[in-house]
Amino acid sequence: MKRRVFFDVDGTLCDLMGPFVDKYNEQHGTNIDISGLTEYDFDKLLPIKPESIQDIFASIHYDDVKPFQPMIDAIKLIDEAGYEVIIVTAPMWDHCFQLSQKKVWLEEKVGHHIPVVVTMDKGILCRAGDILIDDAPRFLEQWIEQGGVAIRVKQPWNTEYSNANYSVSVDEYAGHNILNFINRLSPQKWIIAGEQT
Repeated sequence: MKRRVFFDVDGTLCDLMGPFVDKYNEQHGTNIDISGLTEYDFDKLLPIKPESIQDIFASIHYDDVKPFQPMIDAIKLIDEAGYEVIIVTAPMWDHCFQLSQKKVWLEEKVGHHIPVVVTMDKGILCRAGDILIDDAPRFLEQWIEQGGVAIRVKQPWNTEYSNANYSVSVDEYAGHNILNFINRLSPQKWIIAGEQT
């Protein structure tokens, strides 16, 4: 059985926060940047209700969302190395129309052959030893609790999160760094949740 590698979308494969910050600044006359988003729950940082944050995200069209090309390239590299690659994304249920935009975006950037799963509980997909590459601490925690291996994509909103098995920067070496880490995992490490390497 192939080892499964799950890739998150927003904040991992693409820069959804850039358009979010642009729209937030436009609506509120502010000048924040992504580096100021140091919490995953933005309502703790910004003087705005969670519903308004969701509305801003919902107003973003995926035509305006730029890929993190090194992470897109990492999918191809890991797929070609013989791993089973799956994309997993959490929806905004109040704005499901955005899922069709995200699907088109993924098909353009990644292709049709990589399966996509939509769920608010990524942990239910995890088998012992499965790998999740994500920027969201809550999903990484769900994964670790189920016996999976968590790879944190470094972003300003997750710098305090330290439970991941490995962390990767979005740079030209991302794919090779992830693949090298995965290749170093021994079968024993597949089943030990939260083990630091």
